[in-house]
Amino acid sequence: MVLRAVFTAREHGLRQGALAIPRVVVSNTIAIIAGRRALVAYARSLNGAPVKWDKTEHSSHPVRSVAQGLSA
Repeated sequence: MVLRAVFTAREHGLRQGALAIPRVVVSNTIAIIAGRRALVAYARSLNGAPVKWDKTEHSSHPVRSVAQGLSA
C-alpha cells in the first residue's frame, strides 16, 4: 500500500497520495461484499431459485441528462 501511495503522490500530488491508502481499504471492502453477494446468488441458483437481475432504475437515459445539462 505504501508503494501505491508513493506512486500516486508522484503523479497526482501529496494529497491524493495520502488518500490512496484509505481508497485501497474502501475498494477492497466493496469487492469483498460484492463477491460474497455473488457467491450467495450463485448458491441460490444452484438450489433452484430463479436468477434475479439487479438493474438500476433511471428516470431518463444518462446521455439525455448530460445533453440537457442535468446530472446523470
